[in-house]
Amino acid sequence: MSDVEVKKKLDKISSSFCSLPWIHSTIHLYLGKTHSCHHCPPHDIDINKIKNNPSFLHNNIQKKQIRRDALNNIQSPDCDYCWNLENNQQVSDRLLKNGDPYVPSNFDHFNDYSNINPRYIEISFSNKCNFKCGYCYPQVSSMWEKDISYYGNFNISNINKQHYSIDFLENNNFYRSEDNPYIQTFWKWFPDIIQELQILRITGGEPLLHSSTFLLLDKIDTYPNPKLNLGT
Repeated sequence: MSDVEVKKKLDKISSSFCSLPWIHSTIHLYLGKTHSCHHCPPHDIDINKIKNNPSFLHNNIQKKQIRRDALNNIQSPDCDYCWNLENNQQVSDRLLKNGDPYVPSNFDHFNDYSNINPRYIEISFSNKCNFKCGYCYPQVSSMWEKDISYYGNFNISNINKQHYSIDFLENNNFYRSEDNPYIQTFWKWFPDIIQELQILRITGGEPLLHSSTFLLLDKIDTYPNPKLNLGT
């Protein structure tokens, strides 16, 4: 489907519509944060809300507000990356991503802000990693974190320096234990979402260094879904 065709399909719902706040979820369990697009800033998941409602890992207040905007011709400030492109007559990721195979063929059921199970989940259990790649940063690499804690802030220009600062690390809660409440909530939620999932990506850190990755593989065997694509 071409960009023009995707835009026509989206415009039938709203000039600001995007399906990702409903069907796509990136969840950083070790930070207690989530977002539905890598261009959007992650926001905190209320730890008290997930106690009674595991789906709040995805269906939380912030995402529901973005869904409201998407249905009501409002360009959400969370999605400025795409709006800045489109308002300058350029192709945005909103158009590209809504043409992906896992996106529903029609959006007729995207008519409210209520709870919905995602089709695409990107999950990270920990920032534990045995590498410190140049393109990476401390939030997602424990080796980077170790270096910056020992040597101090890196003097890096032309990028978002806050991600490389000690202040950034200290101002974000890192849940490092295996009994992380966000991870435990994810296990409760998993049986409810697995059959509708089409893509499940495990990121990190390095996923193979965290025991939850192997538990997740066991759970996929327990709840088989032939439509599921698994990746890292």
